[in-house]
Amino acid sequence: MVLWNTAAEKIFGYSKEEALGTMLHKLIMLPTAIPRFREGFRRFLKNGTGPLLNRPIETTAVRKDGKEIVVELHITPFQLNGKWHALGLVLDVTQMRKKEEEERERVMFFRRLVEGAAEGIITIQDGVIKYANPATETISGYKLEEIIGKPFVDFVHPDEREKLLERYRRRMAGEDVENQYETILIGKDGREIRAELRVSLIMFEGRLAELVLINDITEKKRILEELKESERRYRELFENSMDIIAVGELDGTLVDVNRAIEAYGTKKNEVLGKNILELFPAEYHPLLRSDLRKLSHGIPVRGEIPIETPQGKRVMEYRGRPLKRAGGVIGFQTALRDITRRKKYHEELRRHRDRLEETVRERTRELEEERQKVLAILESIREGILVLDEGGGIVMINPSAEEMIGMAEKKAIGRSVEKVCPYLEGINLKLLKELEASGDTVEREVERSDGTRRVVEISSYPLVGEGEVVRGHIVVIRDITERKIIEKERLERQKLEALGHLSAGLAHDFNNILTAVLGYITALSAKLGEEGEAAELLKRAQEEIYRARGITEQLLTFTEGSGEPLKMETDIKEVVEKSTGLFLSGSSCKVKLNVDEDLWGVWGDSAQLTQLLGNILLNAKEACGEEGVIEISASNVKIKKHPSLPKGRYVKISVKDNGEGIPEEIQDRIFDPFFSTKEEGRGLGLYSAYLIATRHGGDIDFESHPGRGTTFHILLPSTGKAPRRE
Repeated sequence: MVLWNTAAEKIFGYSKEEALGTMLHKLIMLPTAIPRFREGFRRFLKNGTGPLLNRPIETTAVRKDGKEIVVELHITPFQLNGKWHALGLVLDVTQMRKKEEEERERVMFFRRLVEGAAEGIITIQDGVIKYANPATETISGYKLEEIIGKPFVDFVHPDEREKLLERYRRRMAGEDVENQYETILIGKDGREIRAELRVSLIMFEGRLAELVLINDITEKKRILEELKESERRYRELFENSMDIIAVGELDGTLVDVNRAIEAYGTKKNEVLGKNILELFPAEYHPLLRSDLRKLSHGIPVRGEIPIETPQGKRVMEYRGRPLKRAGGVIGFQTALRDITRRKKYHEELRRHRDRLEETVRERTRELEEERQKVLAILESIREGILVLDEGGGIVMINPSAEEMIGMAEKKAIGRSVEKVCPYLEGINLKLLKELEASGDTVEREVERSDGTRRVVEISSYPLVGEGEVVRGHIVVIRDITERKIIEKERLERQKLEALGHLSAGLAHDFNNILTAVLGYITALSAKLGEEGEAAELLKRAQEEIYRARGITEQLLTFTEGSGEPLKMETDIKEVVEKSTGLFLSGSSCKVKLNVDEDLWGVWGDSAQLTQLLGNILLNAKEACGEEGVIEISASNVKIKKHPSLPKGRYVKISVKDNGEGIPEEIQDRIFDPFFSTKEEGRGLGLYSAYLIATRHGGDIDFESHPGRGTTFHILLPSTGKAPRRE
């Protein structure tokens, strides 16, 4: 080597001092290339010729660190002092070749991905199909060479062509056009192909083009049509059934019956609300009671029983099954079929009975399975639905379920059911199968993304395919928060009313005892006179008895005074204004009163409503202190949805103070009787207010924030109109 520049140092790692004077093959050549190089170089030194001269060649060289690199070499011969020399220009192309190889691999990957896709994929440019993948052949029946180069509308149903052309023109013009829609294609054999298209714009060979993904939904459409027809047949069968179908509670009270009962001389409204025992002779009551007990334990029943009709005595065959909800039996459903004629000709039909009964059972089973499928769909449409495969992986979820679990369908598909959301924590395939076998459900209390806590009920249904084989599972998530709230409030109301009655009874009895004791002390005082130590002690005893009687009378006022109200049309505006003046007069608090001029009247007891407002106003007055602000408002409201009240027109009264607020740890107890945070408090004011509000068919609630005060809201059913006022 006689020349070694800086670029050569960077490429091969040898310094100029290391390279000059060293044989080239010892520096950068692979061992396998050295013999051939020596032979060619000797020939070059003789006559200055060689096959690699004056043209670019690509070869592999070795760096000083032993790493092999790819270089592009250009060798130019020249003579110096009568000897042949070679000038080599070297360019390291290792990274360039590596990137080229990676690009080739990337192109091959996407090509394999597109070629192997189950969806048809085509590229349209200038209205002509420029590319189509193999799946397009499968969908259309055409060979690729029959597709590529043809106008895309040639494969579209005539009724759809103008519509698709218009979308194509607008999209290529840059307009915002729907990019996912259904259409009808025509196969090579002339059949109609229902297809879902997803369209996007891409650059193809340097120009704008459409990329169209084609999903054949012909079979899906056929299945949906069959399901609709199956639903229609089931509904028609149920509505026109000749059997009497009845629904009842576990004590035997009938709550619903179909119109088939009218064929036996009985109107539907004549049996609703009656106990089933009232409809049959007393001799059959033991049998019916036994059947009701079995149903209450989840055991289906069947039997025969006679009934009296205007046409005479008829024999009815009945089949009852338990109705379950939330894991428990809540009632029963029974179907009664007139078998009088069958009984009459029993001997004649004996030979055919077994076959007939088997046919009936088979048909009944098929109808019941169809019914369960349809019910699962009908009852779950507005709920969250997850469809699972046999292994418990998610294959489909509906929009309600997406909102509930906080995960899009694309992200959820393929995941196991227990991993998609906290609602399903602890839910696995084994438990789902147990739920399906038992018909039970499970409940979960969860916190949603907006911070609210909800109660959900989770149930599962088998997805049965051909040959009665279970192909998957349908998981239904129902939000039952409102139902739980109503149940809790009903239990609390019953508890408070029972406690109120008990308190009233105790107060009456205790007051009678105090009256008797007071009589004895009064008589004793008369004998002893008014002087002396004993007389002084008797006087103190009388004072304590009067004090005790005051407490019992106060308790009676809150219990008996909050009894059933005497409801009449009441001007609640007048009650609010008078109560404000009565209970807040002399207060140093600033009072703001805002009552609608056209405030509706209410159905209520003005005395009890005054007591209700008084209790709330006095609490606000004590909470504010000497320089607080109390805001009182009353307005008309229309309620469409409420946890414990029916929809309708109400008057809403709000009392707001700017006191310290109610501590969070006692907020659940403020309406409990005898609960008070005041040293001398009786704990009956808010309890009484709660009873009065609920007995008027209304509600009372509050919102409180520590350090920012408390607002009580009272809702009372209104008359829907403002009373006449002077």
